[in-house]
Amino acid sequence: MEEESIPKTAFTCQHGLYEWLIMPFGLCNVVPAFERLMETVLVDLKWQMCLVYPDGFVIFSKDFPSHLVRVRQVLTRFREAEFKLKMKKCHWGRSQVALLGHIVIPSGILPNPEKVKAVMNVNQPEGVHEVRSVLGLTSYF
Repeated sequence: MEEESIPKTAFTCQHGLYEWLIMPFGLCNVVPAFERLMETVLVDLKWQMCLVYPDGFVIFSKDFPSHLVRVRQVLTRFREAEFKLKMKKCHWGRSQVALLGHIVIPSGILPNPEKVKAVMNVNQPEGVHEVRSVLGLTSYF
């Protein structure tokens, strides 16, 4: 977050005055700002070796040796941009990834079983509003 923007995030509570030092995702326009920043930092790598989503990114490759090279390229860009990653949120060298309600594996894309379970356990709708809700839930898959 830009230094001059920090005071704009200030709030008070019974424990005192607080300010965000990093950009929290609950603030207005944070997601588009994050997307623009990632577009700038990864401009020539995006779609070639990584994908960016509002809450993170995925680095993809055909094999593990090339994956290590790509990870290094992306992390180098992040270091140059002075990004900091939370290691507990990072997952390294995965052969499958849960992404946008799907499981991405080397041979293709599958629906996420957790999302399918939610669809399978839906009660029979009663009324127009519930029918619309079920249609919204199932239309994604």
